[in-house]
Amino acid sequence: MEFKKITIVLIFFLLFSGISFGNTDTKNYISMTVNSKEYNFFDNPKALIKHFDSGKSQIIIGVTDTVLKAELIISINCIIGQELSEINFSTQNDQIMIIFKSSYDDSFVIVPSIRLAKDNNDYIIKQSILKDGSGTVFKKSKPDWSGMTKAARLSTGKGIIHHKEFDNTDFVINIKPVIKEGIVVSLNGSFSGKAKGKNNLQPDSFINILNGKFQVEVQNKWKKY
Repeated sequence: MEFKKITIVLIFFLLFSGISFGNTDTKNYISMTVNSKEYNFFDNPKALIKHFDSGKSQIIIGVTDTVLKAELIISINCIIGQELSEINFSTQNDQIMIIFKSSYDDSFVIVPSIRLAKDNNDYIIKQSILKDGSGTVFKKSKPDWSGMTKAARLSTGKGIIHHKEFDNTDFVINIKPVIKEGIVVSLNGSFSGKAKGKNNLQPDSFINILNGKFQVEVQNKWKKY
């Protein structure tokens, strides 16, 4: 599964980037209600902002709590500079991944159920047989969805990747950056969502994520553009 590959890449980045989600002061927190259970993380939430040469940016908000025996990671892919002003992200419109692991029966993963395939101007080889049946012709051409707008792809179903296991799930997050001397020093905001449950007796059950709030220091600080 594609989301499993994303998870592995994200964990690899966190392990080998030299950045830890520990040892912070108590002004940082993440709180949320998962179904009827409240989670309040005060000890070690952190945020990371990673810039790439492609012009893309990755925002990661995470916490590991050994007392609560729970871990939360929110990863958002966006464009460099978007993190400099208040913005809303959602799994309906953006590339977001949420992983929550808990010792209780409320762990979940949320990713967009529909993603756009990358349009890299790659060519595909199409095979066709001559009308007289005398031979076969191979032609190099682009996929028929190449150059389509997002709306056109969604309406035609072409050039998309559909993760059916995440249908009817959603996640929305509001992020407000705190900027001092041109540098993003912390992120505040709120979030909510709905995930697929893992209840074997009710396979179509959902987990509700409510009242999500956070105030987290940005560990690797980026200057304002």
